[in-house]
Amino acid sequence: MIGLFGGTFNPIHYGHLRAAEELREMFPLEKVVFIPANNPPLKRDALAPSHHRFEMTRLAITGNTDFVLSDIESKSEEASYTVNTIGEMKRQYPGDTICFVLGLDAFLEMPKWFKADEILVNVKLLVMTRPPIPMEKIKDSPYIDKDNIRMNDRLSQIRLKNGRHLSVAHITPHNISSTEIRQSIMEGRTIKYLLPESVESYIINNELYKIR
Repeated sequence: MIGLFGGTFNPIHYGHLRAAEELREMFPLEKVVFIPANNPPLKRDALAPSHHRFEMTRLAITGNTDFVLSDIESKSEEASYTVNTIGEMKRQYPGDTICFVLGLDAFLEMPKWFKADEILVNVKLLVMTRPPIPMEKIKDSPYIDKDNIRMNDRLSQIRLKNGRHLSVAHITPHNISSTEIRQSIMEGRTIKYLLPESVESYIINNELYKIR
């Protein structure tokens, strides 16, 4: 199985990396493909330029042979629609089971996504718990068959209304967020130990996230 881990990675941090490693081991995944977005339609946060976020992701996963970096979205000038990315990745990995990794917060926003119903049919979803959103919130999703929810302490299998299943992975909570990292930089506070040293150095050297 191949796990697709998309996101803005603005910037990437240890919370992202630890989650990917736990998912890789749990399922297990042959590899995790990190896909930095270029122009995500629903994101309103100020994004560092795409090439910077791509390079920070490259630095962060260097040394882990189970992690792979894809430029499928970052090299495109078009909006980053997940349904298109999944289609292209299935062509790149023919014969492999493709899983799409997303946080619980993102899954709850899926009704707003472009062709969300097509995504639910064409790929297996791996949903990660993310603080501070409680696991019980998944019942708010219109895609969930609320009569077929089996939860346990590590991995829950949940039936969708379309007859397919998604997996919810209860990963180790890390209260690290890209938003807080950016805020710390703007306020002149340290970001040490929140992300890899190579990423911290890249941010400093390129003066990212500072108030201009």
